[in-house]
Amino acid sequence: KEVSTPGVDMPAVGGGDAQGAEEQEEEGLPPAEATQYRGIAARCNYLQPDQPDIQYAVKECCRMMSRPTARSWELLKRVGRYLKGRPRLVWKYNWQSPVDVVDVHSDADWAGCRESRKSSSGWTFAIGGHLIRAYSKTQAVIAKSSGESELYAVVRASTEALGILTLLKDFGCLEMRASVGMDASAAIGIVQRQGISKLRHVEVDVLWIQEQQARRLLPLRKVPGPRNPSDMGTKNIAVALLDQYLGQLNLEVVR
Repeated sequence: KEVSTPGVDMPAVGGGDAQGAEEQEEEGLPPAEATQYRGIAARCNYLQPDQPDIQYAVKECCRMMSRPTARSWELLKRVGRYLKGRPRLVWKYNWQSPVDVVDVHSDADWAGCRESRKSSSGWTFAIGGHLIRAYSKTQAVIAKSSGESELYAVVRASTEALGILTLLKDFGCLEMRASVGMDASAAIGIVQRQGISKLRHVEVDVLWIQEQQARRLLPLRKVPGPRNPSDMGTKNIAVALLDQYLGQLNLEVVR
């Protein structure tokens, strides 16, 4: 049967109580089913760059490829049921006036993984109404606060934006610049200050973005959460909000 969203939040194994701690190890799939799971997940991973609506769900399925379980199967089957109802996503590139800004959106879901407590980052890159790329990644570092997870996300988004600007200059677009939007006031405050201040648990190598901000090479702007399309790369969201983000990125679901 078809479903309206590609993923759902599932409780952590064990539930966090004493009895659950004893049952923490969930039994893996038999070798033949595990191999089949990895093959299907890999095909979904090949598809996800063209379908931003399934990127987060596919990312979570791929994280379980080393030791898939029955819960993994349920998540992967849901992606298939979603694609059965919404098999095509059309990227529309309408005629538009010349644009000199790469519009970047960044977001993070702090400690979204209920087992590892790692955060997920989402980014979108567009030139005017033309989407270039969308990402969904699990952060390697366990963030101690929501501001820290948002900081790691915006640093990665800024790195990608600078790479896109360099590529555009090779194409002759010498006047292009980038603008990064996010909905986290704490992370914006960290980027716009100089130095680490009272922060003690943030990797100092991410503070290079402060220099870029001071030189106005990567200006930040505040974007309300419901208007930030990169949010769909950080967690499972309702279908109404998912369709809103797709429309904002000029993407259309076609059956």
